[in-house]
Amino acid sequence: KLSAVDRVERMFRVLRETGCGKNKHYNMLLNAYISAQQLDRVSWVLASMMEAGLAPDVVTFTSLLHAYGKARQLDRVAEIFAMMKHMGVTPTAVTYNTLLAIYGRHQQTARVQQLCLEMLETGFPLDLTTYNTLLSMHCKAGDVAQLEVVMEAMHHNRLKP
Repeated sequence: KLSAVDRVERMFRVLRETGCGKNKHYNMLLNAYISAQQLDRVSWVLASMMEAGLAPDVVTFTSLLHAYGKARQLDRVAEIFAMMKHMGVTPTAVTYNTLLAIYGRHQQTARVQQLCLEMLETGFPLDLTTYNTLLSMHCKAGDVAQLEVVMEAMHHNRLKP
């Protein structure tokens, strides 16, 4: 019996052989490898995609950020985010919240604050996901003062944790 990854790989080969290798197909394969925790294959998908003349999109980059964040490879997370910006791919609120969750889990408060400011500067308001990530980070750190600041901001923006 074929594993889910094997089935996705087979489907991907057929799509590529028929000339239908598009971003969404590469992203499908990428997410299969991420789900199977096959990070060595994740890098291969990105390289293959670019060799095929396809530029990674925001979904590709956000998936990569999630994968490397889950693997605790924070240097690689920073590299991928820098590559994303260098290639002119605009982060979405989902991208920012993915990064905030990664850095928040690792108590990188300064990086989280920097990303929140960047989020606001690029026109993305802090949403419920963002605030809950901040609450989680400050709670884990035992920082009651910052918890109160975040709760007040949520109240001001009519959001409930």
